[in-house]
Amino acid sequence: MAKHPLATEITAAEESLAGYRWAAVGTDVRAPVVLIHGYGEHARRHAALGKAASAAGHDLWSFDLPGHGVSPGARAVIRGYSEPIAAAKRTLRRAANIGGSLPILMGHSMGGAIALRLALEEPELMRSLALSSPFLIDAVPRPKFQLSAAKVIARVLPGLQVAKPDETKISRDPKEVERYRTDPLNHHGGVPAVTGVTLHAEGEDLLAHAADLKVDTLIVHGTADGYASIEGSRRLAASNPRVRLIEIEGGYHELHHDPPETGVPDAVRQHFLDWFGR
Repeated sequence: MAKHPLATEITAAEESLAGYRWAAVGTDVRAPVVLIHGYGEHARRHAALGKAASAAGHDLWSFDLPGHGVSPGARAVIRGYSEPIAAAKRTLRRAANIGGSLPILMGHSMGGAIALRLALEEPELMRSLALSSPFLIDAVPRPKFQLSAAKVIARVLPGLQVAKPDETKISRDPKEVERYRTDPLNHHGGVPAVTGVTLHAEGEDLLAHAADLKVDTLIVHGTADGYASIEGSRRLAASNPRVRLIEIEGGYHELHHDPPETGVPDAVRQHFLDWFGR
């Protein structure tokens, strides 16, 4: 497995996932943060937040999901959220043991949905929840017949790639789009059938249970997100008074990779740092 200067090993199920820790700097150590990255990418794409959190006194822990980054597993195949949740729980416990306080759980995109699932199931493991562009509703509406066909395909050929996301919708910054396209650790093919079915089914179920969320939650989401519809975040916020939603007008899916001159990356990072420091 490729190593990273900040890497630790995080074990989930019977596999070893690549894990990372941006250690808190200084003596004013605050609550640790555990971050779950999104579909098709890897944890080190969130290094800027890791460094900012570290400078603010937070340990930030993350890991490459199964089949993502340098972790083992069929590429981008997510058969459910149980294995990612197992890895997140291990990381939360490790972060709490080392940091000495209850961690904040954060998730981006699909990682946001995974984090929300864990918050609903075991809220006692976290101090609060932070979601970046959570994938709860697909920004591209799928006809019912297409969803039904995908379920059949997922049972027979779960790894079959049925649709390729438009990578230009990642960011409004062409340079960031190019970085995404040329990053060999990202998944650049189509979405495996079983992954697409999982994303859709989990999103529907999470929204159906939004009122049950017992963890204070911050969501930051762009209004022009072409992957994860902001309507999912709006529904979540409308269903539960514990949820605060900040909308970024015109923002794409990766707000942290918006053009620097817009001020959006700095503003979004500060929103999360302020939340971490509550």
